[in-house]
Amino acid sequence: MKPADIYLTIIIGFFLCSWGIGEFLWRKSKDAGWIHKAKGKKSVSKYRESMPEQKFEELSEIEKKQLIAAIRNETWRIVSRGVSSFFIIMFLITGVE
Repeated sequence: MKPADIYLTIIIGFFLCSWGIGEFLWRKSKDAGWIHKAKGKKSVSKYRESMPEQKFEELSEIEKKQLIAAIRNETWRIVSRGVSSFFIIMFLITGVE
């Protein structure tokens, strides 16, 4: 193997590892149970957007914080997937010669 192939393998492995760590840190199971039941098959952010403002105001402070945390986790999950995927694809494309 050429050194460039070894470096490429190490870099792709690093991004795959960071993708896995991101999935672990911002996993869906950390979200509150009532959020899983209420949102159904929607994403958490779409569930929040479809929720009337009056219903959101009726939530307790703890539920509001849980919903905001779930939205933040979902956002970071998407970011970690996107960034890792982008770099893996970029390095695979540039590594093919």
